[in-house]
Amino acid sequence: MRSISISKKFVLKLQKKSRLMISKLLKKCNSFHGLSSIADNILMFVDRVFVVSSYILRKNFDFSSGSYTLKLWDKIKIFFLPTILFFFFYSLPLFTETKVLPLDDLQKSGLELSGKNTENKILKLQTKNRSLGSELYLNFESENSSDLKDTSGNYKILMSSYLPDSENVFHSKRSARFSGKRTGIKIAHSNSGLLTSKDLTKEFYISFSFLPGTVEKDATLISKIYETSGNSYGWDLKITDDRLKAGFYSFFETEEKRFLSLYLTSNTTLKKNQWNRVLLYFNPNDREVVLYLNGKESARAAIPANQNLTRIGFHSDDTTSFRIASSYYGWMENFSVFPGKPNPSSEDTSFSSQNFDPETHTSESKFGIGISPVYKSKYSSSFLEEVQLKAVVPTSSAMELYLRVSPTPFTPNSESPAWIAIDLRKLENSKIDSLEPDIYRVPLKYFLKKFLGITEDKIDLLPFRYYQWRVKFKSDPSGNKTPELKNISLTFRETNPPVRPLGLKIAENGFDDNGPSVCLNWKSNPEKDVINGGGYFIHYGIHPDRMVGIIRGTLPESDEIPNKKNRPRHPASDYLDPISGLPPGKNYIHIQEYYNKLSTCIDNRIISLNSEILLEKNQLFLKKGTTYFFRISAYNKFYHFQNGKDQVSALSDPVEVYFLSE
Repeated sequence: MRSISISKKFVLKLQKKSRLMISKLLKKCNSFHGLSSIADNILMFVDRVFVVSSYILRKNFDFSSGSYTLKLWDKIKIFFLPTILFFFFYSLPLFTETKVLPLDDLQKSGLELSGKNTENKILKLQTKNRSLGSELYLNFESENSSDLKDTSGNYKILMSSYLPDSENVFHSKRSARFSGKRTGIKIAHSNSGLLTSKDLTKEFYISFSFLPGTVEKDATLISKIYETSGNSYGWDLKITDDRLKAGFYSFFETEEKRFLSLYLTSNTTLKKNQWNRVLLYFNPNDREVVLYLNGKESARAAIPANQNLTRIGFHSDDTTSFRIASSYYGWMENFSVFPGKPNPSSEDTSFSSQNFDPETHTSESKFGIGISPVYKSKYSSSFLEEVQLKAVVPTSSAMELYLRVSPTPFTPNSESPAWIAIDLRKLENSKIDSLEPDIYRVPLKYFLKKFLGITEDKIDLLPFRYYQWRVKFKSDPSGNKTPELKNISLTFRETNPPVRPLGLKIAENGFDDNGPSVCLNWKSNPEKDVINGGGYFIHYGIHPDRMVGIIRGTLPESDEIPNKKNRPRHPASDYLDPISGLPPGKNYIHIQEYYNKLSTCIDNRIISLNSEILLEKNQLFLKKGTTYFFRISAYNKFYHFQNGKDQVSALSDPVEVYFLSE
C-alpha cells in the first residue's frame, strides 16, 4: 500500500513539472490565437509520456528514486520537447476564419429585407409596386378608414367607411372589410379622369382583389349610375349567384342619338373562401369590354361594328360619385385604375415575371441585385474555403452568388477584380444535416479552379486581403415565388504571421573587432512556411528598443555584387539570397539537423549590399568603439513588401556586442 501511495505522488509530481514547463514554452508563442484547446491536448499527451516513461524506468531499471528520475528528465527534455513542438507546429494548418456577411450591409436594387431583428431578417425580391403608373390607387393600408387617399393624387375621396383588417390579407398589409350598405367608398367625379370620363377614347382597366363574405343575391362591388327621365346611365359590377355580372347602361351613344347597353356575365363562379382577382378592361377602339377573373378571360362583349358610335362614357350631365362596395359584405384589396392594356397573367403576381415580346421575339427577365461593401480580412494571404448559407430557392426561381477578392484595395463599384461565379443551381447537393432546415455548405475550390482555368489540384488559390460579394435573385417564370436568403457566411483560411523567434545569441567566438563583424545563432521557427519559402530579417541599432537598420538578404563572399540578369528577384530580399540560417548548400530538408543552431554573419560588406535594396537606403554601418544591439524577425513565404507586410513576426529579444575601439 505504501509503495502504491509513493508511486501516485511521484506521478503527480512528474505531471505537475511537465505541465508547468510546457505552459511556459507555449506562453512565449503568444502570437498564435485560439491555441488553448490544442495546447491542452499537447499537455495531456506529455502527461501520458511522463507517466509511461516513469513506469518503465521503475519497472525495468529499478529506478526507485523519484527525484533521480526528475533530474534525468531535466537532462533529456531539451531534446524531447523541441521535437514534439517542431512536428506539431510544422504540420499545423493555416487557421480558418468564418465571417458572417451581414445582409444589412447590402446595397439593394429590386430586393428588400424583411424582419425586425438580425436573426430573423430575410432577403428576398422586392414586391412589385402595384401603384406605379396608376390613374387611381387605393391600398387600404391606413389605420383609419377616414384617412384613405388616392395615392396617385388624381381623385378625391368623398367618403370612406370600412374596417381595416390586417388578418385577412392577400398581397397587402391591410385589407378593407365592408359590411353591406352601412359601409363603402365614394370617389368624386372628375371630368378629366379616365374612371369617370364622359367621352372615353383611351383604353384603361380596373383591377382589385376581393374575398366575399356573405354573398347576397345582389351584392354591388362597383357602381356609377345616373338616372334621369326614367332611364339609367352608367355601369356597375355585381355578384349574382356566385358569378360576376357587369352592366353598361346607355353607355354607348350612336350618331342617331340613341344609347346602347352592354352586359357581361362571368363564365366561371367565384372561388369560395378564397381571394379572387378581378380585371375589367375598357377598349374604346374596338368598342368592347373584357372581364378577367383570376388571370383568365371570363367574359367579353362588344358593340357591333354596324353601329356608328359617336361617344362612349357617362351621361353628359352625370356628376355623381363613383362608388365602391356600396352593398357588399367581404374584403377588398388594392383597388386600382391603370391606363393602357393589361397583362392578365402577371397582373396578380407579386414579382416581375419572365416576359416575351412577340414583336421582337425576345424574352426579358428582371433581377433583384444586392452588392456588399468591400471587406478586409485581419491578415493578408487569406484563401477562400467555403460558403455556408441558409436559403430557400423555390422551383424555377434562381439565386446567383458572386465573390471577388484581391490582395490590394478596390472600391465597391470598380470594374476589377473580376467576379467569381458560385453556381448554386445544384444547391440541394450541398445540403447538410442540421437541426435547422435549409442549411447549405458550398466548397469553393471547384469554382476557383474554373475561374482560373486550371485543372491541377493546388491549395493556395487567389491569396487576398480584400473581398466583396454580390447576389442576384430571379423569381419563377410566373412571378409568384422568390428566393429567400436568411443568412450567409464565408469561411477562409487566414495566414497568421510567424511566432517571435527564440534563442538568439552571439555565436561562440562569433565577433571580430577588426572587421568589425558578428555572427548570430538562433533556433528555427516552427512554421513550415518560414522553413520552406520564408526566412529571417536581422534588425540592428545602437539602442535595444530602436532598430535603425535591417539586413534582408545575404550573398556569398565569392560574389561581389548580385547579377540581376540571372538572379530571381525575391519579395523579401530583392536580388540577394534570403536569410535562412542554414549553412551553404543546405535547405529546408535539413532543418531538423540545424533546428537549434541557425546562423548568419553580418559585416559592412553585407550591410553595403543591403543598402542597394530600394527599401533600405542609408543603412547604419558597423564601426569600432560602438555597442550594437541585434534582434531578428521571421517571415513566411507569403511575405511581400507591398501586399504582405504583415506576414512577419515580432522582434526577438535583443543581444548586444561591443567592438573594441583599438
